[in-house]
Amino acid sequence: MFKKSSKILHISIGIILLLIWTFDLFHNPNVLNFLSYFTVESIFLYAMLAIIYGLNKKTNPLIDSLRGAVTVYIIVVAAGFVLLVEKTQGPLILPWINTLYHKIMPFIILADWIFFPPKVLLRYKQAIYWLIIPLLFSGYTLVRGFFINWYPYDFVDPVKHGYQSVLINLFVFLMFLVITSFIIIFIGNKMWRKNLFSEKTSK
Repeated sequence: MFKKSSKILHISIGIILLLIWTFDLFHNPNVLNFLSYFTVESIFLYAMLAIIYGLNKKTNPLIDSLRGAVTVYIIVVAAGFVLLVEKTQGPLILPWINTLYHKIMPFIILADWIFFPPKVLLRYKQAIYWLIIPLLFSGYTLVRGFFINWYPYDFVDPVKHGYQSVLINLFVFLMFLVITSFIIIFIGNKMWRKNLFSEKTSK
């Protein structure tokens, strides 16, 4: 009964998030710029993974690993938003969605990871693999920004700060991702062991 309820919960959250994400997409005048925000990409990934997680009938180590990665992305982006972006941000088209993405979803996703932890033990070396998407995003941001003179975040704008400062900012961003990844893996493994112990004692 609990498993069925959790599946319905994840599928429902995923569908609702996708609907909000799509609504947000159609209210943005520049689709490519909208899709160039790491927050937007991370929310979309989480929504898709929530649906897949809910539909999946078997343990899938890849899905668990990706859930962990997206949990890290959204927590780090939320922290970065509060510390670096929020004070310099201009008027927003849909302020409530911005609040949802950066101030509500991180808590929901962290709770999801704690109450529905991975079903397999995660290795700390997976934190390296979780850097692939952020590295691709960083490269894409700098290359695209060079040609169109637009950057999604102020701290990655070399026109304002120079490439040296931007590369330092990105290095700090990546290190923050690694540290957060270790914490998320630790929490996931601890909850996995707790669930495993509970299953053994209940038999």
